[in-house]
Amino acid sequence: MSDKWFKRTALRGCVYLFAVVAQIAYVQETIAAQVTLQWEANSETGLAGYKVHYGTHSRIYTNFIDVGRVTRYSVTGLQEGATYYFAVTAYNTSGVESGYSNEVSTIFCASAISPASQSFGGSGGSATVSVTSTPGCSWSASSGVSWVAIASGSSGTGNGTVVLNVAPNTGVSRGAGISIAGEIFTVTQAAGSTTAKSYTITASAGINGSITPSGEVSVPAGASQTFSIAPKTGYRIYSVKVDGKSVGPVSTYTFSNVNAGHTIDVRFQPAATKTGNYTITASAGINGSITPSGEVSVPAGASQTFSIAPKTGYRIYSVTVDGKSVGPVSTYTFTNVNAGHTINARFQPR
Repeated sequence: MSDKWFKRTALRGCVYLFAVVAQIAYVQETIAAQVTLQWEANSETGLAGYKVHYGTHSRIYTNFIDVGRVTRYSVTGLQEGATYYFAVTAYNTSGVESGYSNEVSTIFCASAISPASQSFGGSGGSATVSVTSTPGCSWSASSGVSWVAIASGSSGTGNGTVVLNVAPNTGVSRGAGISIAGEIFTVTQAAGSTTAKSYTITASAGINGSITPSGEVSVPAGASQTFSIAPKTGYRIYSVKVDGKSVGPVSTYTFSNVNAGHTIDVRFQPAATKTGNYTITASAGINGSITPSGEVSVPAGASQTFSIAPKTGYRIYSVTVDGKSVGPVSTYTFTNVNAGHTINARFQPR
């Protein structure tokens, strides 16, 4: 009886797979693929059950599962990225097994991308993403935002490359997830520049006066900027230099049509007193002295001598008159004084 059942089963090809793959999913605990198979029931008497055979080569089945009398079964624990082949046999209560059914196969596609993310500045740019995928498996790339475009590689089979173009940003920082081969490529972009181009003018003044505005002054491209210069009481504007060049003892200066950075620097000196005298300001560093010192009033046309003396163990290092060196002299005489002056002495160890 069992032989007859087997022969009839083999002749009829009693086991057929009519639903190949109903579902391909991931079993979270093992990160493995699974497939659900379904086949026609065998109508022979004495049927005991079915066996699902499978392997990674056609008609070479290295594994089987006795599934009993069910006609639908999910095979789990399959390897992602591999191709599997399936067939079903029936067996009766005597243990006689039929031949294999028709064969079905499926590819469990696996894909990865590299890199997985990239950051861009406000000016935008491009990114190249490599796709590694199972041979024969198709994939696609799509962007859900207008500022990231797929320049090339919107679809492919197996390994491939996707090129993205990121547009310049004119607003706040932003980010997006781009779908590539079932993976997410993360794009982040810094905020764009919303301010007009400007240039810096650095304004500075020496002691005994001021310049307004002062410090680092930002000026929009093409605009103008005026600076006002004012000496303290008893002093006058001695020099105004723009970008290192003298423009004279002016009280205001205007930069017009600014298209580059600039500097403006102002210096002051004592002015003539109301009595017709002029002031000579004498100062000395540590470790020595100048006599007389401080603000010395000198009548117009007169002369004034200053004596410079270092402390014991020190020597005169430099003497500057109106900001210019006159050497390490021990005396200096201003003759025919008709303007204010400064004299400064410095010392150093012998």
